[in-house]
Amino acid sequence: MSVELPVREDDEVISPELARTGAVLRRGLRESPELRRGLGFTLVLAITVTVANLVTPTLVQQIFDHGFDGGFRPAFVYGICATAFVLVVVAYAAGRRAARRLVTASEKALADLRVRTFAHIHELSIAEQTKEKRGVFVSRVTADVDSLAEFTEWGGIAWILSAAQIVGTLGLMLVYSWQLTIPVVLLTMPLLVVVGKLQAGFSSAYSAVRTRVGELMSEVSESVMGAAVVRAYGLDDSVDRRVKRAIGNRYRAQMVAHRRASTLFPMAVLFWALALATIVVVGTINGRSWGLTIGRVTAFLFLAQLFLDPFSDLPEIYSETQTAIAGWRKILSVLDLPVEIAEPSPGVTLPPGALEVVAHDVRYAYPGGAPVLHGISACVAAGANVAIVGETGCGKTTFAKLLTRLADPVEGRITVGGVDLRHVAPASRREA
Repeated sequence: MSVELPVREDDEVISPELARTGAVLRRGLRESPELRRGLGFTLVLAITVTVANLVTPTLVQQIFDHGFDGGFRPAFVYGICATAFVLVVVAYAAGRRAARRLVTASEKALADLRVRTFAHIHELSIAEQTKEKRGVFVSRVTADVDSLAEFTEWGGIAWILSAAQIVGTLGLMLVYSWQLTIPVVLLTMPLLVVVGKLQAGFSSAYSAVRTRVGELMSEVSESVMGAAVVRAYGLDDSVDRRVKRAIGNRYRAQMVAHRRASTLFPMAVLFWALALATIVVVGTINGRSWGLTIGRVTAFLFLAQLFLDPFSDLPEIYSETQTAIAGWRKILSVLDLPVEIAEPSPGVTLPPGALEVVAHDVRYAYPGGAPVLHGISACVAAGANVAIVGETGCGKTTFAKLLTRLADPVEGRITVGGVDLRHVAPASRREA
């Protein structure tokens, strides 16, 4: 019997549907309805946080421009401060409520996704299982699912809050001073251009990281599970080299992703600092001619800070998002693997007691490989104890897996108690 070696993850075919980031997000949300439930309420909370944050600079402006008319006006100033305090509390409460809802929904969605992926892997035929290393499937339901947590619990709400904050702040900035708004917007455009240019590189880098994680877990799993064989045959050096190579590949892939992500951090801080400095300089020089008071310039600085904060956080949010997209793509690729063994519904229930097992001219071949079983016909009497013997590679394990329906024969059939094994209900087959 020939053995088909597992393919490298680099060779796996990604469906066109999962090649684009937006498509992965839409498919992921479709596969995890728990994330969509209550999303409208979360958006309302996000808008509440944004409005509360936007009103605060306006209140500061009121204090500077009207809190000292003809002297200090304590009642006016303290009233504005109390209003600002209430808005801060409201923003905190709304943000905390939105975060809690996302965390709860995220954990439920990821638990369900993990269970469904486990179930799908167990439904795959031995041919599909043989094509992939054991640790790769383990990585899909562990490390890759965990990579989604940061995004679904924090990155998702960060995108929502950032979008609402940018749009709302930009509108208020235009109301305060369109002249100061123009240079701020112009200084943020290069950062967005850079992100657009690097998007493809980010996606491939983080996808490579998820691939190397799966390969590393495969090597570690196989070296641990086969420790006795490794020691018995003196394969220590070979296994050591393979594991170290997998660790090195994982390290190098992660470093490539980090280097690409790190280019955004200093750029974001640089444009943020330039924008604030421009506001101070231009506002000071042209403030009077543009009708800007000290309060309006101060409020505009606060608004510019709110506008630029999402851009300074963009590298971290974008990095977490790309990590999640890469993991999600790997998981969805597993869920797209076809289940070759269709269980009957409801299926035939076998009678209790010992049953006769008969193989009728059974033939089997792994996909793309030569036949490993050639016209096997055998009869095992009810209640008999038999052993399957033969030389290494003759198909003993494959035949045993056919008897338990971990795969179906290419030709012929196997009957239990006179019933074709393909028609037996799963629960009844396991009990027999």
